[in-house]
Amino acid sequence: MACILVGSGCRKQVTATDEDMSEYGWMLYTEGKFPESNEWFLSAVLRDTTYTDGYNGQGWTFGKLGEIDSSIVRFTKGLAKAYEDTTWEDMKLLMQDPPHDPAIECTAGLALAYHANNLHGKSVQYGIQLLTMVNDSSYSVDKGNPAWNFSRDENINSKHIIWTISSSYFSQG
Repeated sequence: MACILVGSGCRKQVTATDEDMSEYGWMLYTEGKFPESNEWFLSAVLRDTTYTDGYNGQGWTFGKLGEIDSSIVRFTKGLAKAYEDTTWEDMKLLMQDPPHDPAIECTAGLALAYHANNLHGKSVQYGIQLLTMVNDSSYSVDKGNPAWNFSRDENINSKHIIWTISSSYFSQG
């Protein structure tokens, strides 16, 4: 019995990093568990307020939950954080396969969220900004391959941003 007590007391406690929490949030996101996913992203940004992917994840999950205003707030904060300071954790995301760039994904999210909120001028602004960031300002798709794909949902890509811009222009009259 003493061996069991001594042996179990020597185990090192493992603490999840903000990156671990965010990755688990993305796993839940892909499973469609958006409330749970959002909790993990919230934990990531509470631990490290500079972790842009946590804000990015919150933006996408709030969007899926229909909380568009909250989505816009989180995308805006994530984009501001991405522009003011790129951390080593951000750099590691860019080296993933496929690359995961929170600044680009926050920009795409803002284009879609502003469209959903009927703020079409802002939707066009962020849509054009995204297409410029991914070198698709000519709004073309070479051989059926979009210039940008959302790294966490292959069903969302730059074609959707082009359609969102078109719809927003139409809605503006």
